[in-house]
Amino acid sequence: MAFWTFPAFTTVDGATHAYTARMILDRWAGHPDPNTDLNSYWVPNALGHYALLALQVVLSPELAERVLVFLLLLGPGLGMVRLCRSMGRSDPWPILFVLPFCYSFLLLMGFFNFLLGMTLGLFLLAFDVRRAPLNRRHAIIFVLASLVVLWSHAMAFFFVALVHSILGLARFLNERGGTSTGARWREVLGTSVLILPGALLFLLFTGEQSTQWGDISLMTNLYDLKNIRSLLLYSFIQENAFNAVIGALLAVFLIKGAWDRLASKAPFGTPGDALLISVVVLLVLYFLVPDSTGYASYITQRLQLMMAFLLIAWIAVVTSSDRWSFALLMVLLAAHGLRINYISDLMAPFRHQRLAMAEASRALSLGATVLPINFEPEWLKGHQGAELGLYNEVHVLDNYECSMGYFPLVWRKDLPSPLYWHLMTATDKQCFEWLQDYVDAKETPAMDQIALIGPVDSASCKARNVLPILAAHYQQTFDNGYVQVFTLKR
Repeated sequence: MAFWTFPAFTTVDGATHAYTARMILDRWAGHPDPNTDLNSYWVPNALGHYALLALQVVLSPELAERVLVFLLLLGPGLGMVRLCRSMGRSDPWPILFVLPFCYSFLLLMGFFNFLLGMTLGLFLLAFDVRRAPLNRRHAIIFVLASLVVLWSHAMAFFFVALVHSILGLARFLNERGGTSTGARWREVLGTSVLILPGALLFLLFTGEQSTQWGDISLMTNLYDLKNIRSLLLYSFIQENAFNAVIGALLAVFLIKGAWDRLASKAPFGTPGDALLISVVVLLVLYFLVPDSTGYASYITQRLQLMMAFLLIAWIAVVTSSDRWSFALLMVLLAAHGLRINYISDLMAPFRHQRLAMAEASRALSLGATVLPINFEPEWLKGHQGAELGLYNEVHVLDNYECSMGYFPLVWRKDLPSPLYWHLMTATDKQCFEWLQDYVDAKETPAMDQIALIGPVDSASCKARNVLPILAAHYQQTFDNGYVQVFTLKR
């Protein structure tokens, strides 16, 4: 609940997700953005947008985003509790280790679809473990739910498929001597078929993407693993102490979990063993798969978070309770509390900026086409131009999702080529050399309004190209100290 005391919670992609949801909602209401089309290709990267859309129907855009983030903070822990209880652990108190990992680097990046898919995946795996021998009801529920996970994010589906397959293998090994060989093999075949529809769609999606494999740096991956990079939010210097404490405690519980598992004398092949095997497989992939494939990024951080979730779940399943473990858990909660205070202080300065962007959005002309130009040096605010479209019916020319090809909306290909090129590239790194000719030629859509965001650096290439255009063709109509809006002279 400490999350609700934060003055703000800014994520890199959150504003863009919220604006895409608003654009879809406007499209359903009969007034679509004229510069975008619905993506004609089926994309498994959309469930979070529709969750935001549903929340925006009854809540303000900012509150809708915060509610979704809160659910993403709450969901993994609840899913892991459910998973552990499905494996017979009624009091999985070491699950509290997941609390720091809920405030992950991926959450700060605003990867809502991935985290939502991971949350749903944990609940689905709990259902998978609890089931009796395979039956039609289970098969239908699992297939449909796995497709929902895929609709949220492809890597979340991969997570489910991997653990589901290893759980099936563990079940096969664990039933030796109690079930006929034929029945065991039929179970394996049925387990494999359950994941097949999603796997085919997964392969179809990945096969359609333009792949550019990045480099693999074993030393970087090892360094990031040692320092638990998935926990690092903003500053290594300020956060290293938190990560060191959490990492040391996790190592202690890992050793204790291994000791307790060996002492239990249980035969190999329990569902808990499947979790640990899944961690090992993910660890191998962590060192073998590049961090980027061109269309997908931060792959190693996603794998690291998957490993953390499963490792914590395994510890919770196999570790026995004693007073020393309880004492160490109190240390963990203390470190987590200090980290929460740090996050709150980190987010405090962004509250004023969020309010300034909302005020500027409401000041824009109804139905205007707006070109945001972001001078804000803070990396967390690189996509904040999309916030201008959250509180007014305007058409903001800033939505990186529309350029990716695997989100619900895409830019129209019949837009003027200079504008289309601008929208399809990294707009925060451009110098806007094309804008002078575009305005002089009175191209359509016209830039009805141009918004300068953040402290304008007059020496930058952006300012050198844009400021003369504003002086010649626009007049300032709004300024709140953070956002300046210029309106085209008619």
